[in-house]
Amino acid sequence: MGHASQRQITLPGRKIDWSRGAEIMQAYLDNHAAAVDLYDGTNTGPHNEIRQVDLLALNALNAYVGTAPMTPMEALWKRAKLVQPLVAVITPQKFEELSEAEVEAQVPKIYAALAEIERTNGFGGGGTRAAKLLHRLRPNIVPIWDALIGEWYGGSTQPWPDYLRAVYRSVREGENLEFLKSVSVPLPYEIWTLRRWDILLWRLKYEERTAARR
Repeated sequence: MGHASQRQITLPGRKIDWSRGAEIMQAYLDNHAAAVDLYDGTNTGPHNEIRQVDLLALNALNAYVGTAPMTPMEALWKRAKLVQPLVAVITPQKFEELSEAEVEAQVPKIYAALAEIERTNGFGGGGTRAAKLLHRLRPNIVPIWDALIGEWYGGSTQPWPDYLRAVYRSVREGENLEFLKSVSVPLPYEIWTLRRWDILLWRLKYEERTAARR
């Protein structure tokens, strides 16, 4: 990457060197290879139809922790036709190819889809399952949310539109977008820009939590 240690990534509340960021991302890809293959590797890119594999793949990211997974999967499967039209109006263009105004125009559409998913029994209360499912359908523009990511962005009480805008600002800040594009991910499928950001933040927070417990 060339002089990576001299360049910095601007995280919410602090900065780290490019070289450290690359190490963190590689650690995720090495230590969570099965999850990446089963979640990201089975995602064929932006699509409108909720497929069986979309619901099954959420298991790879522990989205169903705390419940019998068939219960929310069956509930969402029965409501798929209510969600899919809301997904269809969200752009399939990559986040980084859109202007700030164009991204902002997508926020209410994404919120509407997330809200409809959360109306499904077993998908409300926290946002993790809804975000991980919608990211499967629109990985180009929908960021993932879970408890570790929430620690960077104000917790689970933050409204969806505010969270989306906060992530979009983060990814565009400083040299962040350039860094995310530059990281080598030698896989036979795409790891989208917003997923790369999720990997970076999630793994760093995971490492810090693990170190604190020692």
